[in-house]
Amino acid sequence: MPQKQLNICTTGFDPGRKLNEMAHSIHKLGHHYEPELTARTNVLVVQHTTSSKYQQAKRHRVPMVTEDWIYSGKCDVGKLDEFGVPPLLGAVVVTTSLSLDAKQAIRNVCESQRAKFETALTRACKYLVVPSHGSHTTSDKARFAIRHTIEM
Repeated sequence: MPQKQLNICTTGFDPGRKLNEMAHSIHKLGHHYEPELTARTNVLVVQHTTSSKYQQAKRHRVPMVTEDWIYSGKCDVGKLDEFGVPPLLGAVVVTTSLSLDAKQAIRNVCESQRAKFETALTRACKYLVVPSHGSHTTSDKARFAIRHTIEM
């Protein structure tokens, strides 16, 4: 039994060839590509979890998947869980004042979640990981994070 036509939206992908290829693949598989998230959207394809579309889809419980769902999963609604979005997907994570072992553990989490572990703190950072004890808010990185509303 063929599945119903889905309305599929994307977030976090730069306009251009890749996005056009994704939209073409969605159409070729018998579904409709929507550039905007609407009440009709059945699935959101996510590049990173830091976009407003991601937050809105999460609030409205729209199923979210990685782009692999289009290519490997063939837009099969039965495979949504298989291609679910890791919570840190695409997020930039930086640490401060952690032991080498703790820093390596954070690197491992970033790798498994498809996040970007970086050593330099910039405005692109989503999370600054700090020790759970001590005065971590006095470091330069922590002050920068507070000033630029980066989650700690």
